[in-house]
Amino acid sequence: MISSKDLTDVQIQALKEWTSLGEPLGEIQKKLNSEFNLKATYLDTRFLLLDLNLEIAAPKEQEPEEENTEEAAPQTQENSTEAQEVSAPLNPAELTAGEVHVTLDQVTQAGMLYNGQVVFSDGEQGRWCIDTAGKPGITPQTPNYQPKIEDIETFQTKLRALLSK
Repeated sequence: MISSKDLTDVQIQALKEWTSLGEPLGEIQKKLNSEFNLKATYLDTRFLLLDLNLEIAAPKEQEPEEENTEEAAPQTQENSTEAQEVSAPLNPAELTAGEVHVTLDQVTQAGMLYNGQVVFSDGEQGRWCIDTAGKPGITPQTPNYQPKIEDIETFQTKLRALLSK
């Protein structure tokens, strides 16, 4: 377990900066590891912030940029489909049969880095998530459902592409 007494002034200053920028706790945990090689658990990170009396600031809202209609690119069918996959819930009537469909929820569940919905090629639906430790999970609507290996591979590929946007 890491204590605030174990931190250098530079590390404490970095924590202050990250919290003032509104970085999520999981992101601060990752930065402690990547920038200072400190292997802190999510709970260790939370305790460090408490020990240092640091609170994560609410992220500052960005002011919307004025759109220049002359330079705005027209939205293609492909772009609108991608936007729909990220924000809209899956509607089985609109899905292509025999394909795996994956969406990313706009609101992240507590304790998760990412979560969303999946429809497998056989029409079975489920919820997927990646927790703050990076562990993935899928909860199908039908208990004990096992998707085909090909569907899992396709799901992983589509999820990777969706999260890299």
